[in-house]
Amino acid sequence: ISRDALFNLGYLYRFELNDTVMSNKYWSQLKANYPNAEMTWHINTLKVGIQSGNSEIAQNTKINKEKVNKDISKEVPKEFNLLGNYPNPFNPSTTISYELPRTSSIEIEIFDILGNKVKSFTIPSQSAGIQSVVWNGTNTNNEQVSSGIYLYHFKAVSMEGSNETFEKTAKLILLK
Repeated sequence: ISRDALFNLGYLYRFELNDTVMSNKYWSQLKANYPNAEMTWHINTLKVGIQSGNSEIAQNTKINKEKVNKDISKEVPKEFNLLGNYPNPFNPSTTISYELPRTSSIEIEIFDILGNKVKSFTIPSQSAGIQSVVWNGTNTNNEQVSSGIYLYHFKAVSMEGSNETFEKTAKLILLK
């Protein structure tokens, strides 16, 4: 809870109140207390977009997330990596982020705790960079799934060269 509070306070001060001093205070505290938290990546992503002039403050002083994500995705990672999902726990949706060093085909399968496939995402070709998929907590029939722990299996297959494959599984929690 403390980790989430620090992130949210930093976000509130930066994008709602335009107070970068207080925002940096909370985000620095988050990084110091939780250096391996997936939120640290999101903070760095936001800061890179802001510092490089790649973001714009949209109406209502909210960050233009699409522009930041588009510009950040131009950076080409050196290796495959599953960055995790945020927020986690989530309600009503979560963003699963990953890094692709080369153009790749992507498959993300979400399973309930009993191993039943709930939803899958298939992207036949996605360009290199930092990418993401949003899951809105629905199954293949677009019905809302129940609260609980879910596992997602990420698989990326390079479409360039030797068809290198990267796979990783992680958990996410849906709370209602």
